[in-house]
Amino acid sequence: MPTIVLDNGAYSVKAGIVGQHKDPLIVPNAIVRSKGDKKTYFGHELAQCRDYSSLHFRLPFERGYLVDWDIEKCVWDGIFSDQVLRVDTTQAALLMTEPYFNLPKLQDDCDQLVFEEYEFSSYYRCTPASLIPYGQLFAQPGLPPAECTIVVDSGFSFTHVVPLIDGKIVWNAVKRVDPKHNPIVQEYILPDMSTNRKGRIRLPEEPLAESDQILLMNNERFAVPELLFRPDDIGMDQAGIAWTIAHSISLLPADLQGMFWANIGLIGGNTKLPGFRARLLSELQTLAPVEFEVAIYECEDQEGFIAQHAVTRAEYLESGCSAAHRKFRHDWTWATGIQARRYLDAERGKDSKDATVKGSSHNTGQRMARAKAMALAAMKEKDREDDRPQTTTPSGAKPTRARSTRRG
Repeated sequence: MPTIVLDNGAYSVKAGIVGQHKDPLIVPNAIVRSKGDKKTYFGHELAQCRDYSSLHFRLPFERGYLVDWDIEKCVWDGIFSDQVLRVDTTQAALLMTEPYFNLPKLQDDCDQLVFEEYEFSSYYRCTPASLIPYGQLFAQPGLPPAECTIVVDSGFSFTHVVPLIDGKIVWNAVKRVDPKHNPIVQEYILPDMSTNRKGRIRLPEEPLAESDQILLMNNERFAVPELLFRPDDIGMDQAGIAWTIAHSISLLPADLQGMFWANIGLIGGNTKLPGFRARLLSELQTLAPVEFEVAIYECEDQEGFIAQHAVTRAEYLESGCSAAHRKFRHDWTWATGIQARRYLDAERGKDSKDATVKGSSHNTGQRMARAKAMALAAMKEKDREDDRPQTTTPSGAKPTRARSTRRG
C-alpha cells in the first residue's frame, strides 16, 4: 500500500509517495484567478498561466492556520490526480503535517475530509517537529539518538522553537517568532512577461547584456532575513530567534538544559538562507552558559513511521474524530513540563543530601540521566491518567476518576 506524505504549508504543499519520489513535488497552496485569460488555476495548474499581469489569489491559510477547506480540497484534488501523484486515495495511507497549536475544530475538519471525502485507508496527522525523532537530523555515527533536542522550524507563517524530550514535545516551553519568510538571493532576473515569464536566479557564468537594466541592492539584501534575529528593527515588541531559543531552554528542567544547548536542529525554508546557521550559532554562543557546548544540526530527509501511529478508516467509521484524538494524543502533552519539573526538583533535593562527590563529571552524568528518567516518568504518568475511564455521575455531582480494584 503506498504512503503519501503531505507537508501542508501555508505557502506551498510538498507532496510525495514513499519509495517513489526522492524529492517532494512542490505545489502552490492557492487558487488563482487570472483577469487576462479569464481562467482559474488550482494549485499545480498555476504553471500553465500565460498572463501574470493581474492575478487574484485565494489562500486556504490565514495567519498560519487552515481555515478554508473548500480551497484546500481543490488543491488536494489536483495533487492526488493523474496529473501529479497519480494515486488512488482509497488504496493509500496518508502522513500529513499540521500547524503547531492547531485548534481542535480545525483538526476535526481535517479528519473528516481525509476519511469521508478521500476515504484514505489510514492516516497520521502531526506537527513537523514531532517527526524529527524518526529522521536523521540529529544522527551521528557511533552515538545513540539524541534524547533532549530543540527544533527551530522557520517557515512561511511563523518561526517556532520546539523542545522535545525523548521524542515528545514539551508544549509549555514552545515559543513563536512572528517575522515571516521572504526569499533573498544575490542576483535575480525579474520576468518581463514576453521572453521570460518566470523569475530566476542569474548564474555566475551567465553574461549580462548591454540592454539589461540593473538595480543594485544594498541593505535590502539582508534587511528582510535580519528581522528573524532583530524584530525590533521594525517596531515588533518581541525577541529574535536566538533570544527565543535561550528563553525556551530556560523553561526546561535545569539538569537537562546542557543537552538542549548541544542539540539544536534547523528545519523550514528560512533556515536555507545563506549564513543562517553561522549567524544563529554565533548569537547562541554568546547567550549560552560557559559550561555548555552549543551545536546546531541542519535538516536531512526523514523516514516515514505512519504504520506505527496511524488511524485506520475502520477506526474512524467506528469512533469518528475521537479515534484520531486517542491516537494522536502523544503529540499534545500539555502538562509534561510542569510535572517533569516537580519530579526533577524533588530529585535534585535528594542529590543535595546524598551526593558525596560534587562537581564531578560522573556525578553530573548520573543526575542528568536520572533527571531524564524522571521527566519521562512524568510523561507516562500523564498518559496513564488520560487513559483512565471517567465514572458516570448524577446531574450536578462532580465527576471522579474510576479506581482500579487490582492489588499489586
